[in-house]
Amino acid sequence: MEININVGTYDGKLLGFSLDDQFSSNNTLYSFPASTSLIKTIFQNGRYLFIGGSEELIKVYDVRRRVEVTLLEQHNGTITQITGHSNFLFTSSEDGKVNLWRNKQWAILNTFQCGSPVINIAIHESGKILACATKDQKLHLYNLMNLKRIALKKFHFNIDKIHFISKEDEIQYLLFQSDRKCYIVDCETNKVTHTIDCTAQITDSILNQDSLILSDANGIIYMIKLTIENQLQSKIIVKFMAHQKRIKQLQLFDLNEQTYLASISSDGDIKIWDCLLYANEQYDDIDLKNKLKPIYTIRTTQRLTCFCVSVVQRRQGDQEEEQTQVQKPTIVPIAKQIKKQLVNKKFKQIDQNVKTQKVQKKIQKKKLKV
Repeated sequence: MEININVGTYDGKLLGFSLDDQFSSNNTLYSFPASTSLIKTIFQNGRYLFIGGSEELIKVYDVRRRVEVTLLEQHNGTITQITGHSNFLFTSSEDGKVNLWRNKQWAILNTFQCGSPVINIAIHESGKILACATKDQKLHLYNLMNLKRIALKKFHFNIDKIHFISKEDEIQYLLFQSDRKCYIVDCETNKVTHTIDCTAQITDSILNQDSLILSDANGIIYMIKLTIENQLQSKIIVKFMAHQKRIKQLQLFDLNEQTYLASISSDGDIKIWDCLLYANEQYDDIDLKNKLKPIYTIRTTQRLTCFCVSVVQRRQGDQEEEQTQVQKPTIVPIAKQIKKQLVNKKFKQIDQNVKTQKVQKKIQKKKLKV
């Protein structure tokens, strides 16, 4: 098993890193200018990597072959988010549209018109509901089974990110990340039932079962436990300084039956943590005050904007490619020998032609004497 990390930068570069499952070493897979401007969103689905930004198009790369596959050019504004579910791809843009694509065929199946620049989209884990947050503080809900809008609600706050809080496959609450707060809305009453406040602007949020992980502009990571009984309550379990500057994005990934957290900051650091989900059991207050240390850090010296992490199994094809690369030097002498043989054959043919010409001249001389 190995961990692949793809990172987008402010100046349009795409960086690729590979880590082993023991977090002992990393390899730089590639670093090249993938865009003429900043990369705003990045998403990986299987072997395909999607990047989007202010270029108003989406570039699709094959990670295994490391080649550009195609360009998706159906948006007329900055790409704000790329996400997927199963074999389908969802892309949103400032043109007020959300496009639904089919992977590999790259054909648009449907376009959802939101009427205002789309900030964030979220797909329910069942794949049946699509939620879209727009710049005019509206929430659009669509039924993906019949591709029709089922709800439209306007709020008094901006929505930066959407999360579904479900119980037995039924959506009970919607959690919205907004500036320095997180609002939890009851789906039955459509009213805010709970609010989580932070001292700085929230830059990213992850909902994992009954835990909410937040990051802010000061480089602090919070882990908040949510309890849903008669009333929804929240409690901060962990709060510590993770980066020196603004945290741009968080992502969870599973490896060897354990969940890890990855984070990137605007100063170019990529950090991996193994302590957040059970930090209240593993560490005490003294450890938290002394700052928790990541299990691995990659320093890029680039201004990072977004990233994605994927855990892949090393394929036999990759090993065979490496073997062929090692065998290439041994093939070269054989090729030279073949060339020599061909050249020798040519020389032999020339010698034979010269000999035949000499024999013919001798015969002609004898005829003349006679």
